Amino acid sequence: MSKTKPAPESMAPLKEHAWVTGGSSGIGFAAARALCLAGYTVYLTGRDTNKAEDAAGRLRSEGYCALAVPADVSDPTQC
Repeated sequence: MSKTKPAPESMAPLKEHAWVTGGSSGIGFAAARALCLAGYTVYLTGRDTNKAEDAAGRLRSEGYCALAVPADVSDPTQC
């Protein structure tokens, strides 16, 4: 079964949302991409603002709706 991506020009939020901690790289980024492919709007959380923005930008360049939310979830004041 073929999955379709949201149109990159619309960037309209989808009905389903996912928050991915550690989404800037590695397994977190792979999980974020998989959720995008499944039709979710994805919010990537990472401690490094530049890496989070870069990761979200890569997903957007592929036509997905992704946003970076810099935060360190190990710090209770940021949660």
